[in-house]
Amino acid sequence: GSLDNFNSYQTISLLTSQNLSIMNNNKIETYPLTEIKDFTINQQLVNSVLTQITPFLSYIAPLLILIIFLGLLLTSSAALVYLLFLSLIIKLLAKIMAYPLAYKKCYQIGLHLVVISTTILGLLSLMNVHSLFPFLQTLILSCLTIIILQTIKTLPPTS
Repeated sequence: GSLDNFNSYQTISLLTSQNLSIMNNNKIETYPLTEIKDFTINQQLVNSVLTQITPFLSYIAPLLILIIFLGLLLTSSAALVYLLFLSLIIKLLAKIMAYPLAYKKCYQIGLHLVVISTTILGLLSLMNVHSLFPFLQTLILSCLTIIILQTIKTLPPTS
């Protein structure tokens, strides 16, 4: 093959005796093979590489599962710690507004409010509006808490 006919080959890479050409972002990048030592890829080489890799293949799936589990655990733990502090803020705001709430109920309100604030922040992110204010989520959650507590406080008691 030749580099002149690269597009007609409908491929992402082309290996010639002098160069390796790769299609990257609709541009053809060419790398000379002069720095690479001579070697031959044949069935014997492929089989030797496979025999070296095969004993480790059985460990890949459990390792990936462990990595995914730890990643999810760490990310959800950070959210739960944030939620613990958010519940304290809700409890403080409720106390300031003279509305008695148990910590358990504050945590429950926080769980529901986090869904709303995450949706708002997700929509802002989709619109490429990035906040310069570092505690925007906490500010949104505090405002929503005040609105909800005011609404709950004015409702007549249910039996």
